[in-house]
Amino acid sequence: MNSQHEEHVPTQANGSADEADGITSPASVPQPVEPFTPVRRSMWRHFTHGLRHYADFGGRATRAEYWSFQAWSEGITLLLMLLAAGVFSVLFFWVLKEAVGTGEMARYVEVASTEGMTGLTRELVESAPVMEDGTGGASALADAVEGGFVLPGSQAQAPWIAPMDEPDGSAEAADPDEEGLEAYIAWVECLKDGYARLAEESVYPAILLLSGLALMIISCLWSLGTLIPSLAVTWRRLHDINLSGAWFFLGLTPYVGNLIVLTMVLIDSKRGANRFGPPTKYP
Repeated sequence: MNSQHEEHVPTQANGSADEADGITSPASVPQPVEPFTPVRRSMWRHFTHGLRHYADFGGRATRAEYWSFQAWSEGITLLLMLLAAGVFSVLFFWVLKEAVGTGEMARYVEVASTEGMTGLTRELVESAPVMEDGTGGASALADAVEGGFVLPGSQAQAPWIAPMDEPDGSAEAADPDEEGLEAYIAWVECLKDGYARLAEESVYPAILLLSGLALMIISCLWSLGTLIPSLAVTWRRLHDINLSGAWFFLGLTPYVGNLIVLTMVLIDSKRGANRFGPPTKYP
């Protein structure tokens, strides 16, 4: 009787019969490693990424992301402030034109533009008439507003050299600083008068004023709205150099704190992954 011998396939100690037949399991196949891709975005995309992740205090952020966010947020704030200042300037000069008109006040405006407030003070005080009691400037300026703010020329005697009789018979010069302050008050009254006349004739001054106030409020709200996103991107920037984000509070130290934090955020990204996440710039 012929016996049939079955071939015995030996099993390997560290494998299976399938591996002996040249069949490998999917788990044993080495998986391809994805190539490292650094984080690269435009400045605007860095900025919008920071806004979307406004409360993300984990992960890492490159220098480009940090400075792009800061540049855009501060730039928009500055633009809003400049627009508000422009609106207020237009309103101011519009009111000034209506208030001062031409003639003597036109000369005051020219002096203010060339010599500044010091020259304007001198012109206002020196051109004001001297009262019989030895005082001058303030009361005359206030009274002249309604009449078009046209005052005598510089031939009038300067108030601070006008004698003021003392009880003992001596004379004392008036204080030029006090006269200058009173002249400024008269100047403000002049502007208020001009604005009142404009408001009676047109709604544009009110519109300009409201527009300027709205821009100021928007700029303040924008600054507050970007405060937390700016803190978050600074936190992630410190993570990128393998530092805790709590180092940010070092900036609260007077004099040197902000300089130290600025030095930290200028450091280049660390290579490879760290405890805060995968690499961002270098593999």
